[in-house]
Amino acid sequence: MVQERFGATARYLPLAIYRPFDAAITPASKAAARAALKLDPTQKIIGSFGFVSANKGIDEALRAFALLRERVNCQLLFVGELEVGPTRFQALAKHLGIADAVRFSSAFVSESEYRLHLLAVDGALQLRRTGAGQISGAVQDCIAAGLPAVASRDLAENLQAPGYIRRVSDQLNPREIAQALAEMLDSAARHDREHERADYCATHSMARYATSLLEILEI
Repeated sequence: MVQERFGATARYLPLAIYRPFDAAITPASKAAARAALKLDPTQKIIGSFGFVSANKGIDEALRAFALLRERVNCQLLFVGELEVGPTRFQALAKHLGIADAVRFSSAFVSESEYRLHLLAVDGALQLRRTGAGQISGAVQDCIAAGLPAVASRDLAENLQAPGYIRRVSDQLNPREIAQALAEMLDSAARHDREHERADYCATHSMARYATSLLEILEI
């Protein structure tokens, strides 16, 4: 469209990592983070990061988690401030029989607590209901930390996410999401993600972003 309307080739800058991690999550850093957050060291835990609102597929996330709980004993933590009261989401969790395994943050989550949760959980779930072309800082946080995640395909593709970010349809389907979560939890401890993580972090670094911006501006 840019070529047709303006006679120019479209150029763009991939989103740069703004919450870098020095290294991938290790068993030691995970154990330390869980101890700091007082989380059960033996429990499978899934985190969903960022502000919590209906357009992030919370209903589908809860329904998928209910299906997952039929075969995996795990918890789901929403690590981010609720943009509306939690009453409706808590009511749905209770209706689905998972209220005891789901936790919503009660207030804004500090930077240090947010980072600790990224280190502490076994995987993440990041969904989005809105149209194509979305960017998710939370998905990129998972990538930078080397945390496996299940994400809406549009979010993952727009960030050129590596393989440890599992794609699910943008037409959110709880059964498909539950299956992807089960596969993620099953493989999380068996795959070394450091090479993919390090390569992505180098390609999407602020330094690389600055260099690319200067090239585009021909400075």
